[in-house]
Amino acid sequence: MNMQSPIALFNAKLAKTANHSATASADSLGGSAIERINDPHIMDKLLATLEPREEQIVRLRIGGPEGEAQTQRTVASVVGLSPGSIGQIEAKAYRRMRWVMNNLGTDAAVLDALIAKRNADRAREEEVAASAAEAAAREQDQKRIDARHRDERRRAKARKRAWERQLRKAEEQHQALNDEAAYLAQRIIALEGRNRVIRMFLPRNSELERLRARARQCGIEIAQADAGIAKLRSSPPEGPDLAD
Repeated sequence: MNMQSPIALFNAKLAKTANHSATASADSLGGSAIERINDPHIMDKLLATLEPREEQIVRLRIGGPEGEAQTQRTVASVVGLSPGSIGQIEAKAYRRMRWVMNNLGTDAAVLDALIAKRNADRAREEEVAASAAEAAAREQDQKRIDARHRDERRRAKARKRAWERQLRKAEEQHQALNDEAAYLAQRIIALEGRNRVIRMFLPRNSELERLRARARQCGIEIAQADAGIAKLRSSPPEGPDLAD
């Protein structure tokens, strides 16, 4: 484990980053050499200008109040990335801080202003992201509500169709009974019009009794059908308004 102090490690890595970029143009370097950071508070302010994950990784790599400097492999296991990714993020973070030092300097007030601006930008980004997430959640909720309403309407339509079929069948049966009753009445009247003496000696007399019995039964069945139809009509299926 590296036993250098955090600020010594910080300066070493900052210088290493600068050396790796020695072939870059003077403009990209701000035209000045990298100075050493001797004040831990300035180092902390530079770290605070980074993105949250960059700052976490750099602090873990140099150690500090939280503990000793950690290896790339250890940091990778902490943040859930590969060791190679840790090295890339760390190098990018030092390039960011080097740019700040070359272009804005290391004055505490200037760094505080930059940090405040970065924090404000992040807060706005988080607010926008939260609003977008909330809007997406509302949209999903509305989709679920709409889907539930469609299901309810579909089930209601199915219940209504079943109720209509049942009512139509009952009305058809009722009409068939009425037609049969009318036919029986005509047959009974025709048979009763025959001479009474002739009826006594013909098989028609027994047929007349059968017709009268069936007519009485038809009357009972018609009354039952009337009651069934009335009950159906008084209790249509419940559900969403299906008028449209």
